[in-house]
Amino acid sequence: MHIVEEVDDEMVGCGGRFALRHVRFRWRGISPAGFDGEAGDDLRLAPIEDLEVLLAEIADGASLFVAHHHWHQNKIGLGSERGGCVVLRACDSGEEEQQETIRPLSASRHWTHQPVYGPCHNLAMEITWLGHGTFQFRLPSGETILMDPWTEGNPAYPQDYKIERVDTIAITHGHFDHIHDAVPLAKEFSPAVVGIFETCHWLESKGIANTRPMNKGGSQQAGAVTFTMTHAVHSCGILDDGKIVYGGEAAGYVLHFEDDRALYFAGDTNVFTDMQLIEQLYHPELAFLPIGDLYTMSPREAAVACRLLKPKTVVPMHFGTFPALTGRPEQLAAMIGDLPGTEVWPLEPGKPVEW
Repeated sequence: MHIVEEVDDEMVGCGGRFALRHVRFRWRGISPAGFDGEAGDDLRLAPIEDLEVLLAEIADGASLFVAHHHWHQNKIGLGSERGGCVVLRACDSGEEEQQETIRPLSASRHWTHQPVYGPCHNLAMEITWLGHGTFQFRLPSGETILMDPWTEGNPAYPQDYKIERVDTIAITHGHFDHIHDAVPLAKEFSPAVVGIFETCHWLESKGIANTRPMNKGGSQQAGAVTFTMTHAVHSCGILDDGKIVYGGEAAGYVLHFEDDRALYFAGDTNVFTDMQLIEQLYHPELAFLPIGDLYTMSPREAAVACRLLKPKTVVPMHFGTFPALTGRPEQLAAMIGDLPGTEVWPLEPGKPVEW
């Protein structure tokens, strides 16, 4: 048994000890560890040193356990005592094998090898809504991203919640309810601070050193995540010492993860027809959309945004913080009830969920 693929000057193969980034295997017949999967389902494990041993473990159903079920993406995450970074995908019975067949030790199942580029990631990213438009994303590695930080004075901020780590702050625009705590948190944790050029310049004037300025259409990596800045229909003045200063333009972001998933974080915006370009270019599975009305779009406009973006899941935000923000998730859900494949996922402040 010998399969070797050279990828970016790194040897990826089996039959010995090697540096494995990741490999995708296709399985037929009885699934590993008793998982009754279907074609297209993903089973994921993290890096190992000896692929042949892993295959034997999978074939024998040993050392494996279900780590997490991604209900929204119909994926199962598996872990093993050895650790791992292998993707297993069920094949249709009529699907042609494009790669050489591997027979695991002590097994009659057939496996085909297909290289996948980039490390396995995001078995279960933890999402915590911190009220209003503020979210915390924690990757399995512990790396933590904070979106539009407003903690002090935020009526919807969960009581007694403590932010313990920040690796990246991403700011959509300069209004107080999205940037209020960017400066103190950046000084406390020294994260990368991503924002539009003018807003980053203002942050630098406040003593923030590690800014990562960008503009719409551009992409850059911060930690393990690539941020693409998108358009938003909103204003961006920054209240500074009683005066409004120019902060550039409001924006949104598409966050690209190393497992090829993407999410769209709209920030404050109305619906705009170019949202269909965001769908065509980046295919976000998850979208965070404001629905409160008055300062952003209401559920009516957000429903149209869902039809343009076609995400699997929509997280409503920027509602209920003040009486004037009247939009509610159930209104959005009712308006897209005829939209197949998209569901509304209302979160509770301070209660983490996994995606």
